[in-house]
This record gives sequence, structure tokens and C-alpha cells, in this order.
Amino acid sequence: MTDDSKARIALVVLNRQYLISWFDSGTIDLLIDSRSCEVSVFSPQHVLDLLPTDTKYKKFKIDSIEASTAATHLVAMNWVSLRSKSSTFRFSLQRTFRSDYWFFAFRLGLIQGFKQTVLNAKTVLWNLRKKRLTVLYFFRPFRILAKRHRSKLGKMNVLPEGIRNGNFDWMFIPCHAIDELMTDYIAEAREIGLKSLVAIDNWDNLTSKSVYVVKPDYLTVMGRKCIEHAKNIHGIQKESVLTYGLPRFDAYRKYERSRPVIAQNPKKRVLYAGFSMAHSEKRVVDAVASYLDERYGDGAVEVHYRPHPIPIPRIDKYEISHPNVVSSSHGSLPRTGMPTMESSYFSAMQSADVVVGAPTTLMLEAMLLGRPCVIDLTTDKFHRTTASNAAKHFVHMHDLLAVPDLDAGRTISEILSAVDALLAKDVESMDYDIDHLYNTADALYGEQLLAFLTAHN
Repeated sequence: MTDDSKARIALVVLNRQYLISWFDSGTIDLLIDSRSCEVSVFSPQHVLDLLPTDTKYKKFKIDSIEASTAATHLVAMNWVSLRSKSSTFRFSLQRTFRSDYWFFAFRLGLIQGFKQTVLNAKTVLWNLRKKRLTVLYFFRPFRILAKRHRSKLGKMNVLPEGIRNGNFDWMFIPCHAIDELMTDYIAEAREIGLKSLVAIDNWDNLTSKSVYVVKPDYLTVMGRKCIEHAKNIHGIQKESVLTYGLPRFDAYRKYERSRPVIAQNPKKRVLYAGFSMAHSEKRVVDAVASYLDERYGDGAVEVHYRPHPIPIPRIDKYEISHPNVVSSSHGSLPRTGMPTMESSYFSAMQSADVVVGAPTTLMLEAMLLGRPCVIDLTTDKFHRTTASNAAKHFVHMHDLLAVPDLDAGRTISEILSAVDALLAKDVESMDYDIDHLYNTADALYGEQLLAFLTAHN
């Protein structure tokens, strides 16, 4: 292949969290080393500062990340007017305009409850002001402005000049939210005939982040279930949805291929994987530790607690009191805000005999590793976003809970019974049927993307 026939890619990286997916994973190097692609990275300065100085790709600074007024209005309008497309959208609106906590918080006590209720009120007022366009478009008459805004979309010169005039074949945008700036970029790329590919960065993004104002030419998604969500929620046809997985999840495909031997613990171990949303999970951890001590003897079964790296604050202020619980810390995570997916990351899960947690990404990851799992579906008196309530409203969590043979507990007693039963089975691994969510047997994300580019360039 001559240099003139290489696929010229403008990769737009707007957030540091994508460094793991596209750079640390080796995806960019794979594309470039194939000699079939040329990659130029466009990012704000704070992201460029986190990239090596000596690279195989060119780097360009995005001077402004301010979206157009038209895109801002249309994204706000879509969130409200199309909220019936997904129960997650409706729950997200509840969380925005009622907060993540039950508004009247007097279960915390009179004084603390009054303070928290005032804080909840301030949060709601702040969100009302910040999301005032969303509030406006709750009222149908204002939606007649949609046509006016759409006529301006794609003509505002928001797309960086280096992309507009760079003679690129493709624009790639890693994405975790359907936001205003991405809307402008896709619309303006379409105006100049530049093909767009949006790389969805997690399994929930198609069901929880509103509806595309302008559809990209292609989406890469985590698994086959996302094809259904792309069509039903976004009106994107199957042929435009590429089920390549997530670049950062290539680590699981590599892990599956290498099958490293994990040293066996002298004791049984139960790991609790923390929830990102406000949920009184520490009460569950304490209950599990106390039960296992009573059932098997003091410290006979280890209990480890791994909190989410970026949790929404809990207002019940409960702290783990059991002395034998081992709590891990992610540290400051200054580069990406996410844990690095290295050997210690996998071994922490692989060494657990049972993993307990709300229906989150980390529980899906534990299932990919074949760990016996119990889903925490308990509730509490303080948080709107308990595991039980989240599982009721979040579409992607419905997909996880539909996996056959997956244990779950709606009460702490049910969780304890499920954990006890799995420990008694003493199985080395569980073969969960989750290929529709993510398939570790597939080729690496970069390998599939390269084959696609070769066929479509």
C-alpha cells in the first residue's frame, strides 16, 4: 500500500479518560504500525500535556471546546422530548432535578437531616439554573425552535480548522456522552464529506446519554446487545454499528489468550466491588464480614472491599466497623481518573472466590474473568440511587440482570445466602453467557478496526 492510499485519521480526544482506551491499550500504535493508517490527534492542551513528547502520531491543539448555540439547544431538547426512548433518560432527569438523595433527609436526624435537606435544595436550584434549557424544553411550544437550530447546525465552524482543511478520510471521536461539541463536530464533518466514527466508551452510553441529534456514519460498541439499543433509541441501522468492543477492554481479550496462573489464597475470599452511585454499600460489606465470621470462624474467610474510584458521596456517613475487612485504595489517579488495567487489577478480582456488587461495569468485568458473582440489589433510606432503584431504571443493568444463572439479592439476607451457596460449591470459575454484552473471544478492537478501514478506505 502506497502512502497516498493510507487511511488518514483525525482522532479527537476531548477527555483524559480516553488515554487508557486509545493510547495505553496500544490501539493507536497498532493502526500506525500496520502502515495502513496515518493518525493525527486533536485534543485540548490539558490532554496533550499527558501524551508523550516523542510519538508516532502528529498532535494538534484544539483551542476552543465551546459548542454552538444550535447544538446546545438541540441536545437539551432531545434529552427531554425523547425521554420515552429509555427509562434511563427519565431516571437521569429525576436525579438532575431531585438530586441523588431523597429530598427530605430527616432520617439522618433532626439537625443533620435539616442541613442535608438544605443542601439538596441548593443542588436542585443549581441544576435548574445550569440545565435551564432542558427545563425550557419540557414545554412543547418551545420545541418549534428545533427547525431553526437545525438549519444552523453544521455551519458554525466549530470543527477545528486542522480537521476541516487536513484532507482526512476519517474523524474518530471516543465518546461517553452525546454532548453538544460532538454534535457540532459530526454535523460539520458531514458538511465537508468527512466520514465520522464514534467509539462508544462504555456499555451504558447508548442507553443513558440522550439521543444523537446528528447520527455519525459508524458507531463502535461493546457488544451485540448495543445493536438493538442503537436502532430502537437512536434510529441507527445495524450496518452502521460495529460490535468491536472497547479498546480498553482489549485487556480482557489479551488476558483470555494468555490465561495467567493466579496463586491460590490459603483462605477463601469475598470481594465487594463498589458502586459509582450513592448507595449504602458499606452496610452490606459489614454484614457479609460478620456473617462469614459467625458461619466459618473469625477471619476464616477474607472480605475485601474495593470502592469505586470516583463514587458519588454517600450521605448516611456509615463506615465499615468490622476489623477484618480489607479496604483497598485507588490513590489519586492523577493521569486518567481510572485505575490502570495491569496485572494487579486483574489478580484482585481473579483471586476472589466470590465477587459481590451492584450491577456495574466492574461486576461485568468479574464475570468476564469467570468469577462467581452476586449482584447487590438492596435499598436504603437515604439515596435515590440505591442499587435496587438503579437496577429498576437503568436499561443496561436490565441487560446484565438478564444473564442466566446470575445470583442476586434484594435483601442483605438474600446476599448472604447466595454468597454462602457459592462458597459451598467451591467452583474455580463460572461460565456466564455474556457474549452478547462483550465477547472476549473476538479479535482485538484495533485489529477489527484496521480490517474495517482497509475494506472501506
